[in-house]
Amino acid sequence: MKKKITGSVLSAGAIVLGLAAAGCGGAIENAANGWAMLGYTLLAIVLGCAALALAGLGLVAEQRKEPQKIHKVPENTVKKAVCGRKVG
Repeated sequence: MKKKITGSVLSAGAIVLGLAAAGCGGAIENAANGWAMLGYTLLAIVLGCAALALAGLGLVAEQRKEPQKIHKVPENTVKKAVCGRKVG
């Protein structure tokens, strides 16, 4: 259950960062000069890379397998009577 919640939170964070990166497009169009445009472009690239990293971490968190319990074979049980009588 914990891995599912962690994966969902990371995936939601990736979506939010992706939307923020796409929102930088409007800021690039309305920038006052070329340096502001360059700054918003770099910000969009950084936010996009962070979104991809969070999406990858979310996928890995959801695909991680829980450790399985290993069942031991009981050692001190009666399997067959030595004298020929029925067991039980």
